[in-house]
Amino acid sequence: MTQHAPVLIVLLPLTASLLCMLFSRISKNLGSWIVMASIAGAFANACIVLDKVISSGGKTWHYWMGGWAPPVGIEFALDPLNSILAVVVTFISMMVALYSRPFVKDEDWLHVGGYYTLFGLLTVGLSGMIITGDVFNLYVYLEIMSLSGYGLIALGGRKSMLAAFRYLLIGTIGASLYLLGVGYLYSMTGTLNMADLAARVVPHLNSPLFAIAVACFIIGFGIKMALFPLHGWQPDAYTFAHPGAAAFIAGCMSKAPAYALIRFVYYIFKVDNPVMH
Repeated sequence: MTQHAPVLIVLLPLTASLLCMLFSRISKNLGSWIVMASIAGAFANACIVLDKVISSGGKTWHYWMGGWAPPVGIEFALDPLNSILAVVVTFISMMVALYSRPFVKDEDWLHVGGYYTLFGLLTVGLSGMIITGDVFNLYVYLEIMSLSGYGLIALGGRKSMLAAFRYLLIGTIGASLYLLGVGYLYSMTGTLNMADLAARVVPHLNSPLFAIAVACFIIGFGIKMALFPLHGWQPDAYTFAHPGAAAFIAGCMSKAPAYALIRFVYYIFKVDNPVMH
């Protein structure tokens, strides 16, 4: 089973989140415990991945979804940096999921199940953004992270509804800009795989279309990571978010987009490449 550890990092909490409401209807706390167990499983698999990457001398672990080789198929690419981040994110998620229990213990099954469904999906989105090796797949995980984050912020109370709606509007602009940048890169290179993109984008590094794509990425990720002056949504969102999830939202939700931007700049665009100068 260890050969499937990369996909289990996202598959376990995804499956548990989709089933959470059903099990919560059967027993109020059952769904939440299943989600917490799945996050613990994701953490264990992230540790397995990190151990294998380190033991291989830092060699990147390429996991092909469904056995389809890139650039046609989707892959997870795990190097020492994002393997460490996957361990950190899943560990923080596991701890905050336990910390959240007292905040929802008096709620009915619908609110408990809904909270842990969104919490599990937020873990899926953050983990997927970190380990994916496909730029469009990154957009999918970015949207999973964002939509679940909006929901967790909205669960904080009456004032949180406006904060979540403001974040939704601004965050949608950021995600749309990222998707637009992906479209520009695809039109230039004909690929969505990050490793393949890094090789094919070199002849286009000085083109105006590439400059527009980079601007879309910087602004889009800048909104998601609350980079000044694109941080207007952040104070209210963090202040009025659900108290159980606030630590996870504040601790990780803006960090995954920051890592994604680093990955684009240094791993795909290779800013230290002589062609860039």
